[in-house]
Amino acid sequence: MQTPIHNSNIKNDIVNKGFSILDTLFKENDWNIVINEQNWVAYTKTGHETEYFELKIEKSKVIVSIPLKKIPYQYVTSFTDYFQASEYVEARFKEFISLEPSLVVSPSSSNDNIQAISLDDSI
Repeated sequence: MQTPIHNSNIKNDIVNKGFSILDTLFKENDWNIVINEQNWVAYTKTGHETEYFELKIEKSKVIVSIPLKKIPYQYVTSFTDYFQASEYVEARFKEFISLEPSLVVSPSSSNDNIQAISLDDSI
């Protein structure tokens, strides 16, 4: 599968209505549709174009490509129907967006003074 490239001429309404629930989920989280065809759909977020979710319908399967967080690689798998593919992408997308840097509470010498540090800073 090739890397989707953002194209501002793409129709905003999803062409393949079988993926309309996913389309809503991506758009509610500020992801942009970059491929919008009957048999191929892909989403990315502006500024993070190497991270993309993609579904491509072939004769006997739906191929799914999902980004691996913080590395420029994709995980690719396939399903025999739309429902399985959609459920998988929805779950992986929710996991992906929840992996944003979170805060951890780190107690200091005084119980009244608590510091918040980013997980990324502790590495």
